[in-house]
Amino acid sequence: MKASEFKKLLKNEFSPALRNLGFKGSGFNYRKITNEHYIYTATVQSCTWGEGCWIELGVTTDFLPDTLGKEIDVKKVTPYKCEFRKRLKSPTSTINDSMWPYGNTEDEANLSIEEMIQVFETEGIAYFDKFKNFPEPLSSITVEDIVTDIPRKNGLREYSMTEVRLALTLARVHTFLGNKNEAIELCNWGLENIGRGIGLIEVFEDIKRKNMN
Repeated sequence: MKASEFKKLLKNEFSPALRNLGFKGSGFNYRKITNEHYIYTATVQSCTWGEGCWIELGVTTDFLPDTLGKEIDVKKVTPYKCEFRKRLKSPTSTINDSMWPYGNTEDEANLSIEEMIQVFETEGIAYFDKFKNFPEPLSSITVEDIVTDIPRKNGLREYSMTEVRLALTLARVHTFLGNKNEAIELCNWGLENIGRGIGLIEVFEDIKRKNMN
């Protein structure tokens, strides 16, 4: 089955299931804007070979920029624009990194969709639930936590997010909250551990300057 045909089937069960959970969208892209700054996003990501898909999750806020430093459109944001991301996979599939297969028939496709819904309602919602009661949990993450990798152990930081980018994001959160000392400390740590991310030096220094005024 082609991705375009699978996408049409999503509207029958998958889309209504996500709407029941407060998400808006259709087809492959969904988002939920909470009343406490957090924005949850989900995208059904097709694989390059057209065999199946995964579910990509993303979390951002209504004040953080996207991963390129640009202002986000809260009504169009996708997981790829979010700093916090997670990939949901099929627990039963044996093909290409545990993707959900599109299948050869509509019945096979619907079996994948049913499992996608189950995994989203359990693992997906559990991930989004980590980001509740803003500014928690972000405001509680310290430099020491970053060094000892506590955010990854707690499931907040996936491997796609570096420690330096986490420090940058947290510095932005503390700047938003008016916590100047915490923001400066995170900027200093980020600059000391910048490694190959030299493009972020100016960004860190700009945030630091704003908090020193």
